[in-house]
Formats: sequence, structure tokens, C-alpha cells
Amino acid sequence: VACWIRRDELPEIVFIVCGGGAMRIIEGSGDRFHINPICLNIEGEFLKTRRELIDMPQLGVDYALEHVSEINNYVAGARIVVVFSLMGGSAGTGMLPVVLESAKAQGCKTVSIIGIPMQFESERRNRALSTMSEVLEFSDRVFIMDIDTISRLNGMIKFHNLLELEARTIAFMFNNLVDKMDGPFFSTFPAKVYTFSYITEIDPVEAVNRSIDASMFETDPAWGKMIVMVGSDCGSAEADIMFETIVSISGITPDIVKRSDRDDAKVLVFLPVDREEFTSSKASHT
Repeated sequence: VACWIRRDELPEIVFIVCGGGAMRIIEGSGDRFHINPICLNIEGEFLKTRRELIDMPQLGVDYALEHVSEINNYVAGARIVVVFSLMGGSAGTGMLPVVLESAKAQGCKTVSIIGIPMQFESERRNRALSTMSEVLEFSDRVFIMDIDTISRLNGMIKFHNLLELEARTIAFMFNNLVDKMDGPFFSTFPAKVYTFSYITEIDPVEAVNRSIDASMFETDPAWGKMIVMVGSDCGSAEADIMFETIVSISGITPDIVKRSDRDDAKVLVFLPVDREEFTSSKASHT
């Protein structure tokens, strides 16, 4: 196994990273993640001996199954297992369902954070989308981002800057999810599937306004309840204006939730995604 790091900060929550793409995001994030990850990737020798496989994700399945006793050891006793993968490649696409199924078999709640490849990577993108039904089956909650959408929202962003943006966004989102896992996490996020947006703006009300059109996966903001996470210093007057802004734009009643940090300029918005949209070919935006 490429890298097993024993969880030490929050024993009830385990963070598992599947595949090389997700590992690059973690490595590029520095110390931003509050929980040490357990990173699982295909080793070179294993890859060399399985080159004859036509179905590349089967490499990830086989590798995870060969290490399933280690996976079981790391999730044993955990209350929540969070799994992060950039789907579409050989490793993460095959490993993710195996890891999730192992965690469910151990009685853990499971939260998946997944990324979908860009449009021009059509083979990888289709491979990722074809795995969504399995991800949904073994996940209690799913948080999804479309790399193509991130690129589109940020114009002609360079690739290395895109990776940095992904790392910063995922770390901020992940850390705030983990903070809520110490409380009523699943009632705070009652839907099965969510996407999210992360906006930095001096005026938090304007940030909320922008966030509705800046989600990481295309969804109808009027579908389900929106969760807005604001800094702990956000005043009641600002929260009321945010509430009224969202209702006037989308017609839905949002939940305004305060984060542990005090940065009022950062707004994190979660929007539910229709499960049928999540698993259907519509998710490819073709």
C-alpha cells in the first residue's frame, strides 16, 4: 500500500483517499486537512503484473480486495468513514466502492467526496459516471464536484492553479464537514447527494448571491434545502439578509449554519442534487 497513516486526531472519523489523482490533491494541500488521511493507491509492481486487464478499474477493485483486511483494520471502530476520490482512473474508480462496502460491513456511516473528470477526458468521465450507482448504494451521503465546472467557472485557469484551487476548496469543505460530524451531521444534511460552492467575498450577502450560480455540479437550486455555512462572527442582521436573498432568488428556505472559524468573507454553500440526476447520463452535461 502506497501510504497508510494512522488516524490520530479524531479516532471516530477516518479519512481514506483512493487513487493517484486524489492523492495529488492531498499532497498539494500542505497541512490544510485537519485529519491525517489514509492513502490507498496501486503500487507499480501490482500494476505491471495486471497490464493484461482490459477493464482498468478492475485493477483498483483487485488491489482493494487484496488489501481488504488492512482496510477493515483501519475502519474498525470508526463512527464515520469519509472517502475521497477523483473518479475515472484505474485506481480510485475501482477502489472506492470496495472501501465503502467494507466500511458499511463494519457498521460505519459513510460519506463520499468525489470528483468527475473534465469533458475532454470522455473515456475517464464516462467511466466515473458509470460507477455512480455503486457509490450511491454504499454511501450515506455523497458530496460531488465536477472538475469541468470548476474550470469553466474560473476561466482560462492553468492546470497547476486548478489543482491548487481544488486542494484549497476540498480542504475547506472537508474540514467544515468534519466539524459538523461531531454533532447532528446527518440531520443537518438530510438529502443523499450534495454539491457545493465556496466563495470568498467581503460582502457575505453578495457571496451567497454568487454561490448559487457557482456550484461544483450543475443542479437546480430550488431542489431541496440549501445549507449555508458562514463564519462564526456573522451577525444576525447579515444572516437575515442572506436568508431573504436566497428565498427571493430560489424560492427555497435555507438553513444558515455557523462555522467554527470567524472569517465572514468565506461562504460555503451546499446544494442538494436529485439522485436521479446524479446517476443518470444527464450528469455528463452532454
